[in-house]
Amino acid sequence: MSVDFAQIEATLNELDVACQAGELEEAQRLFKQADTQIRATLTREVLAESEQCQRSAANIYHHIQELTTQLHLNRTSVAKELSQFVGNQKKIKAYKNT
Repeated sequence: MSVDFAQIEATLNELDVACQAGELEEAQRLFKQADTQIRATLTREVLAESEQCQRSAANIYHHIQELTTQLHLNRTSVAKELSQFVGNQKKIKAYKNT
């Protein structure tokens, strides 16, 4: 039995594009879709079938790790920018009240 990982890879590539574009709601939808595809495709029986399946699963895992790291960095950056914005708003409000 041969397993086709093309659909999972296509979803992960779409997810990567959505993350880079900052479309986080679309990225969340695609992440859930990829999760469903992976769970349906990568069963123990499939992974036990061949080393090629195991290598493909490992590649998918590494792709997901890269996306997760990218999203974490984006989250940290947005949190920092938001903190600076809120701080600036407080300074402006204090200035206007004096």
